[in-house]
Amino acid sequence: MAIEKERVTKELDLTRKLNKIKNKNLRKEAANEVGQFLVDYILDKVGQAESPVQKGIYNPDLTKKYKKIKGDISGNSKANMELFGDMLDALKYTAKDGIIEVGIFDKDQAKKAYGHNTGFSGHPNSEMRGNKYKRQFIPSKSKNFNKEAREEINRIIDDYASEVQKEI
Repeated sequence: MAIEKERVTKELDLTRKLNKIKNKNLRKEAANEVGQFLVDYILDKVGQAESPVQKGIYNPDLTKKYKKIKGDISGNSKANMELFGDMLDALKYTAKDGIIEVGIFDKDQAKKAYGHNTGFSGHPNSEMRGNKYKRQFIPSKSKNFNKEAREEINRIIDDYASEVQKEI
């Protein structure tokens, strides 16, 4: 999938990498660990007001008006994309046959995620925020996760592949 108004996800085809793991159960376990890692990594980066996307944009500024409203509602005036928490709570992953898809699958929350990734075009609060505060937290079809995330994905898979070797 891609960055769309009703679904904001990134699909990673890790079939070839996961095929290094001969044990089918361990391969499935590794795919799930990669998916959970990506969810946790995205949340961690967003909490630090950083983009997990390779060369991604994450504008940490808030308008004065929105900063006050956000502070009053959430008790936090940082650009962490967490006004009520419902959008980030909707961040999930699926893992099937070597394909890991991570993002916002919920249509209502996807509108918000789409807005963050595109600079608030289509976001419910775009009038209040303006369309200049792009915060890319899900890579578009033409982008990938940053180097740190990709290295960790490879490490997870390599660890599972070496576990299989130990069993032999």
